[in-house]
Amino acid sequence: MNNNCPPLLEQALNSWRHWTPAPDEKPRLLSRITGGETNLSFLVIYGRRGKDCRAVVRINAVDARTLGIDRQREARVLAVAARAGLAPAVLHLDPEYRFMVSDYIDGRIWLANDFGDPVNRRRLETLIQRVQSLQLDLPRFDYLIHIDQYWQKAREINPGKTAMLEPEYRVFVQFLADFQHQNWQPVICHHDLIPGNLIENNDQLYLLDWEYAAAGHPAIDRIRVGLPIASSPQPVYSLVYWLDHLWHLAQP
Repeated sequence: MNNNCPPLLEQALNSWRHWTPAPDEKPRLLSRITGGETNLSFLVIYGRRGKDCRAVVRINAVDARTLGIDRQREARVLAVAARAGLAPAVLHLDPEYRFMVSDYIDGRIWLANDFGDPVNRRRLETLIQRVQSLQLDLPRFDYLIHIDQYWQKAREINPGKTAMLEPEYRVFVQFLADFQHQNWQPVICHHDLIPGNLIENNDQLYLLDWEYAAAGHPAIDRIRVGLPIASSPQPVYSLVYWLDHLWHLAQP
């Protein structure tokens, strides 16, 4: 192991006997996977029944709770999404949620301009419909609590910027509180449907990074990818804006 690798990566590799299906021997590190902003991810290789296989080891951020991430909820959604062919299969989940091992999908990561292609937009329609049809008993996601967690974290890290935003933010929160208690039917939402979380393999689309997936408003994922909304209250559009803006302000 490289001495610069985090100790949890070594623990994840040492857990190989608990993976499902289990490798024939301890996996080896291939490389760091770049691009993630919250966690650390690594590509590893292992043998199983004479065949070389690859997996992704994700070392979870220690401050996940302050970013509104619920690892138990993520694990439940991932299990259902993987069975539906929407996400990589989870090979092993650390009981303390410090790391996760999942299948590596060798494909093409989408770029921003992929969202503008008419064919891809129809594929996104189908993908979101499949996500929303997942059956899982979850409580309705509380956007008010979630956005306040971002706000508190952002105030610690960027006090000057949040001070300037506070009057506008307080007005938005009043609208959001009313919206949260309106009679809309929640569905499973990915909540982070950006190009970098879409990977294409043999004309099949997979969604990565289900950390924020929850039972949310059905318009959220459609708004994020720029698909038309038949009818949706203005607070949903504002919510997407504030979620993105405060998430960035809450980063160290």
